[in-house]
Amino acid sequence: MFKSKGQGSLEYLLLIGGAVLVAAIVIALVVSSGGTGADVTKCNAAKALCNSKYATQASCIAGTVAIQGTSYNCAWVNSTCMSTTTAGCT
Repeated sequence: MFKSKGQGSLEYLLLIGGAVLVAAIVIALVVSSGGTGADVTKCNAAKALCNSKYATQASCIAGTVAIQGTSYNCAWVNSTCMSTTTAGCT
């Protein structure tokens, strides 16, 4: 009688432990892959700032813009001043 209750309790605890382990792994994967949307937004903002701040090729080559403490280098690409480096900007 006591043996089956103990087995059921142990199986229940193992099932809960497995679910917690799977949840921890999923959360770790989601957290580690996050931030890409923010980086893309920052890159697009840097491109727009480079284009509006530096109108000529000569000033664009020496120009940088900063967004939330990150500096983005500006470069002359296809007749437009764009951010090309740092934080995965292409």
